Amino acid sequence: MDRAENALLDYFRAGIKSPLQPFRIGTEIEHFVAYTDTRRTLPYSDVADILRSLVPKYPREVSEGGKIIGCARKDAALSLEPGAQLELSVEPKAAIREIEDTYIGFLRDTAPLLGDHDAELVCAGYSPKNTAAETDMIPKVRYRFMDEHFARIGPMGRRMMRCTASCQYSVDYTSEDDFVRKFRLAYALSPILALLSDNAPTYEGKPNRLPLRRTMIWRGVDPARAGIVPGVFDEGFGFESYARFVLEAPAIFRRSGGAYISAEGRSARDIMNGTPDEYLPEAAELYTSLVFPDIRLRGYIELRPMDSVPPERFLAMAALVKGVFIGSERATFAEGVTERSVAAAQDAIANRGLSARVYNTTARALVRETIALAESNLPPDERRYLTPISPSQ
Repeated sequence: MDRAENALLDYFRAGIKSPLQPFRIGTEIEHFVAYTDTRRTLPYSDVADILRSLVPKYPREVSEGGKIIGCARKDAALSLEPGAQLELSVEPKAAIREIEDTYIGFLRDTAPLLGDHDAELVCAGYSPKNTAAETDMIPKVRYRFMDEHFARIGPMGRRMMRCTASCQYSVDYTSEDDFVRKFRLAYALSPILALLSDNAPTYEGKPNRLPLRRTMIWRGVDPARAGIVPGVFDEGFGFESYARFVLEAPAIFRRSGGAYISAEGRSARDIMNGTPDEYLPEAAELYTSLVFPDIRLRGYIELRPMDSVPPERFLAMAALVKGVFIGSERATFAEGVTERSVAAAQDAIANRGLSARVYNTTARALVRETIALAESNLPPDERRYLTPISPSQ
């Protein structure tokens, strides 16, 4: 085992939480900032104006090259995705009501600023009007390197960066065995999570009729760093397996003297093995953030297959994830699942939606089973959050 693998294993082990700690869920939601009349997205300069106006409420400003790209406070952070999508990240919370309160506060803070620009926040999996070709990227150096790298693979990377938006949820793990169980469970459920949040009415400026559009886009981004982690359902999968996945991916760029420089043609392993010891933890965090599988490990387990959805559905998905993973030892969804069957489930749902055959049952039946498990594990006052995604809706 080399220095790079050891650094990643240290990073993953440092993420282990005490089983006595209350179960918490981290949340992120990305929004398009669009003109109310045309639905076209605002340019970076206008979104930057909105961010600057939010700094009194989120006083830790984040800038690059003199350009604002985010701001934060103790329990929440705002940042910009490559196409100026505005992301709210909420620190892990034990109660869904706490997530709701933080999100409502964010919406309240942004409403008058959006009005000044005749704009609104749009929650959708793909840009409501723009095509990728007509969407500029924000001035962030790492995004420029990523854009150049993805362009050599095909068009989907640029579409993903400029025109997609998602909800993401994260859960902790209490041991390596607990990580493996939850990670596999998350992968087995990933097609259902994508289906329940499917929300891309447009694609490249035209009506979209393909379910799981974002999932299909991600498949074409970069097979070395996206999709399904190789070997996730194999015997012996664990922290070392995930570390190898991260380290064999192309590095794209590296940090040197506080700046990003190109690292095309080199792997993350190569870069990290040449990194001084004092900078290895920083490099571990960087390169785990530069792989984009449907389910990701970054000191916590991050569920990434969901489209950006309106507030009520965003909270419903948070309740679903909490309800399933707070009782993950009772879930049986991952039994008999393989990498091939997860991909097949994605394909089937993309073709037939709720009627698709998934793991020898229907997507509709698996949705009902998933929601029933969540209901059984949630406290009574949180079950109401599931209503927007219940099968009767």
